[in-house]
Amino acid sequence: DAKGTYTAEFAGGLRNAVFFAYHPKTGEIWATEMGRDNLGDNLPPDEINIVKVAGAEHKFGARRYGWPFCYGNKIQDNTFKPEKWERIDVTNDCSQTEPPVIEIQAHSAPLGLAFIPSGKGWPVQWQGDLLVAFHGSWNRSEPVGYEIVRYDLDEQGNVLSQEPVKFISGWLSQNKKEIYGRPVDLKFGPGNSLYISDDASGIIYRV
Repeated sequence: DAKGTYTAEFAGGLRNAVFFAYHPKTGEIWATEMGRDNLGDNLPPDEINIVKVAGAEHKFGARRYGWPFCYGNKIQDNTFKPEKWERIDVTNDCSQTEPPVIEIQAHSAPLGLAFIPSGKGWPVQWQGDLLVAFHGSWNRSEPVGYEIVRYDLDEQGNVLSQEPVKFISGWLSQNKKEIYGRPVDLKFGPGNSLYISDDASGIIYRV
């Protein structure tokens, strides 16, 4: 409430949604999410979700985004099958969970995200697109991530392609044995400059 004396769950089943950003036109919350380990090199997909408030049709009091029973586009995690659980606001029915707006290669470890602003400094056709920092894998047989990618969106935030376009790479050597940096967060500052934090090198880049 307005006085801050009441709290309630806004959304649930977001396994590891560390970073979020508000879409400049719709005002909706977009969040990156890192999937679980131990399902192989390519499962489960990492995700980008639009976190929305529940409506009267959502019987659990908040929208459910899958964890721990489901991942990706309402896919059942067949390796996790407890016989019972105490919480009545968590469902193992994947049909009642929210699908991600974008699915990402497993173990990419998406962290910071930001929408490219309009105005000076950026190509008009990129404005409103989404940038995502892939922190990079630590337990995949062939490393992935270690880059920043761009997703093509229209003005209202509809995703036009699930395929990421490389925006900045080079933090992983060509033989994929040496790591030069791990991008973390993305923030636009004065003059529409993009600032990127790197927790492997301990530095901040300006683009």
